[in-house]
Amino acid sequence: MVLSVWLLHRWARAPHRPLLQLHANIMGLAVAPPAYKLTKKNTWDKSGMTFAVGGTNVFQAPTSNKAVPTLRDQVDRLESLIVDGTISRKHVQHSVALIAISGNDYVLVGDAGGMNIGIGAFVKNVSTEIVSNVQRLQEMGVAKVLVNNIPPIGCAPSQTMPSGFARCDRGGNNYASVQNRDLKRQLRAMDDVHIIDLHTAFTNIVEGENTEVSSFFDERLAPCCKSTDPSGYCGQMGDSDSDFRYTLCKNADKYFYWDEMNPTQAGWEIVMEQLEDPIKKFLELN
Repeated sequence: MVLSVWLLHRWARAPHRPLLQLHANIMGLAVAPPAYKLTKKNTWDKSGMTFAVGGTNVFQAPTSNKAVPTLRDQVDRLESLIVDGTISRKHVQHSVALIAISGNDYVLVGDAGGMNIGIGAFVKNVSTEIVSNVQRLQEMGVAKVLVNNIPPIGCAPSQTMPSGFARCDRGGNNYASVQNRDLKRQLRAMDDVHIIDLHTAFTNIVEGENTEVSSFFDERLAPCCKSTDPSGYCGQMGDSDSDFRYTLCKNADKYFYWDEMNPTQAGWEIVMEQLEDPIKKFLELN
């Protein structure tokens, strides 16, 4: 079984679905597991279940939609299905959990004043909560847990736009680096846990110079889908069906980023090509 927990930035219009699908393919599944919300009560699919919801965080942001479950809420849902017998403990013992994080807490919680305690303390709180939920999954009997680190968020188009998509924002990248170091420190001593190094895979592309993976894309810091409104978003419409508030590039495969935050399908494929072998080795699929 695959437990998939997506934690997305508030401005993301599309979740990490391509990432989940590519993970599912690596593990031999034709399609990603069905969503928890779309599964009938007291039933589950043998391929697993997706508990992820777009726009969620590790912590509940004061300004966010309280109906959107946090990471802990999502793990609670899995636990409840195990406790009531919907999912057998025997099956859980042969399962893999994927916790997909993206740094959303540094946007929603940070904007709401949550980082008044200082970045060091805030990072530790986020990492500790992630690790706590990894421990809970292991206590439930999950065999192996995958946790991705945070990509260089300062290189996302939402952050490179002020420079005309010419350079990354070092402040945003610093948040990611500090978070990744602390998460690695806390997970280092845990068995059967693997950190998916999205940060390195992304960096090789967006900041690499004349490398195989970086040269694949003509545009590495600009999005294929651009809003015509500085405060708008990809896919935004005006008052009529013909009032498009965004533009699309001619060839998305030559752009690493699709919108303000999310890579294109081609982008995700190049990212996962770099990560596939370590994931398969960890899951003993080679």
